[in-house]
Amino acid sequence: MKIWGTGEMIKRVIPDQAGNPEAVALFAKFHQFSASPGTYKAYLLLNTLIDVRPILQSVRVPTLVLHLLRLRPRSAGQTGFLTDD
Repeated sequence: MKIWGTGEMIKRVIPDQAGNPEAVALFAKFHQFSASPGTYKAYLLLNTLIDVRPILQSVRVPTLVLHLLRLRPRSAGQTGFLTDD
């Protein structure tokens, strides 16, 4: 969490704005006001514990699953269960 609150994370979230000093400063301020580094670390950990697989069978409507290209899974097996009937 060394870069939390510095604006450095804008490169991962909004890469086309990473060269814009005003955007970087605004992004840094957003981080500083939104959570402490420890709270953000705990939030990330909690997100890794979320598992929606038990409720997938209850989804009865067509559903579009999106993900960022730069965060795509390493293999089809990691997301294949999302398309299973």
